[in-house]
Amino acid sequence: MAAGSIRVTPEDLHGAAGTLTSVRGELGTETVAGSGGTGSGAMDGALGALSARLDFVAQALDNALGVTGQNLAAGAATYESTDTSQFRSGDAGP
Repeated sequence: MAAGSIRVTPEDLHGAAGTLTSVRGELGTETVAGSGGTGSGAMDGALGALSARLDFVAQALDNALGVTGQNLAAGAATYESTDTSQFRSGDAGP
Protein backbone atom coordinates (compact mmCIF):
# COMPACT_ATOMS: atom_id res chain seq x y z
CA MET A 1 0.00 0.00 0.00
CA ALA A 2 1.35 3.43 -0.95
CA ALA A 3 2.27 5.92 1.74
CA GLY A 4 -0.64 8.17 2.65
CA SER A 5 -3.25 5.80 1.28
CA ILE A 6 -6.07 4.17 3.19
CA ARG A 7 -7.59 0.73 2.89
CA VAL A 8 -11.32 0.33 3.42
CA THR A 9 -13.36 -2.81 2.95
CA PRO A 10 -17.10 -3.07 2.32
CA GLU A 11 -17.38 -4.47 5.85
CA ASP A 12 -15.76 -1.29 7.22
CA LEU A 13 -18.29 0.85 5.34
CA HIS A 14 -21.23 -1.28 6.47
CA GLY A 15 -19.94 -1.09 10.06
CA ALA A 16 -19.66 2.70 9.90
CA ALA A 17 -23.17 2.97 8.45
CA GLY A 18 -24.49 0.77 11.26
CA THR A 19 -22.75 2.89 13.87
CA LEU A 20 -24.28 6.08 12.48
CA THR A 21 -27.71 4.48 12.42
CA SER A 22 -27.26 3.43 16.04
CA VAL A 23 -26.09 6.89 17.13
CA ARG A 24 -28.97 8.47 15.24
CA GLY A 25 -31.43 6.26 17.09
CA GLU A 26 -29.93 7.17 20.46
CA LEU A 27 -30.03 10.92 19.81
CA GLY A 28 -33.68 11.13 18.89
CA THR A 29 -35.27 14.39 17.83
CA GLU A 30 -37.76 15.08 20.58
CA THR A 31 -38.74 18.68 21.03
CA VAL A 32 -36.92 20.39 23.88
CA ALA A 33 -39.30 22.01 26.35
CA GLY A 34 -38.24 25.46 27.35
CA SER A 35 -40.79 28.21 27.01
CA GLY A 36 -43.06 29.53 29.70
CA GLY A 37 -43.24 28.91 33.38
CA THR A 38 -40.37 31.00 34.74
CA GLY A 39 -42.48 34.03 35.58
CA SER A 40 -40.21 36.27 33.52
CA GLY A 41 -41.29 37.18 30.00
CA ALA A 42 -37.71 37.84 28.94
CA MET A 43 -36.46 34.56 30.38
CA ASP A 44 -39.36 32.62 28.84
CA GLY A 45 -38.61 34.22 25.47
CA ALA A 46 -34.90 33.39 25.70
CA LEU A 47 -35.62 29.79 26.71
CA GLY A 48 -38.14 29.47 23.89
CA ALA A 49 -35.58 30.74 21.36
CA LEU A 50 -32.93 28.38 22.73
CA SER A 51 -35.35 25.47 22.57
CA ALA A 52 -36.22 26.27 18.95
CA ARG A 53 -32.52 26.48 18.04
CA LEU A 54 -31.74 23.17 19.76
CA ASP A 55 -34.63 21.51 17.92
CA PHE A 56 -33.32 22.88 14.61
CA VAL A 57 -29.75 21.67 15.30
CA ALA A 58 -30.98 18.24 16.43
CA GLN A 59 -33.04 17.84 13.26
CA ALA A 60 -30.11 18.95 11.07
CA LEU A 61 -27.81 16.47 12.82
CA ASP A 62 -30.40 13.71 12.45
CA ASN A 63 -30.70 14.44 8.73
CA ALA A 64 -26.91 14.50 8.27
CA LEU A 65 -26.47 11.20 10.11
CA GLY A 66 -29.21 9.60 8.04
CA VAL A 67 -27.78 10.73 4.70
CA THR A 68 -24.21 9.84 5.67
CA GLY A 69 -25.28 6.38 6.80
CA GLN A 70 -27.17 5.81 3.55
CA ASN A 71 -24.19 6.98 1.51
CA LEU A 72 -21.82 4.68 3.37
CA ALA A 73 -24.15 1.71 2.86
CA ALA A 74 -24.56 2.54 -0.85
CA GLY A 75 -20.80 2.89 -1.24
CA ALA A 76 -20.28 -0.50 0.38
CA ALA A 77 -22.86 -2.10 -1.91
CA THR A 78 -21.22 -0.57 -4.98
CA TYR A 79 -17.81 -1.69 -3.75
CA GLU A 80 -19.09 -5.24 -3.29
CA SER A 81 -20.78 -5.38 -6.71
CA THR A 82 -17.69 -3.93 -8.41
CA ASP A 83 -15.45 -6.51 -6.72
CA THR A 84 -17.85 -9.32 -7.59
CA SER A 85 -18.09 -8.29 -11.25
CA GLN A 86 -14.30 -8.34 -11.62
CA PHE A 87 -14.01 -12.04 -10.87
CA ARG A 88 -15.87 -14.80 -12.66
CA SER A 89 -16.88 -17.89 -10.75
CA GLY A 90 -13.80 -20.00 -10.10
CA ASP A 91 -11.29 -17.18 -10.54
CA ALA A 92 -9.11 -16.16 -7.63
CA GLY A 93 -10.43 -13.12 -5.84
CA PRO A 94 -8.57 -10.40 -4.00
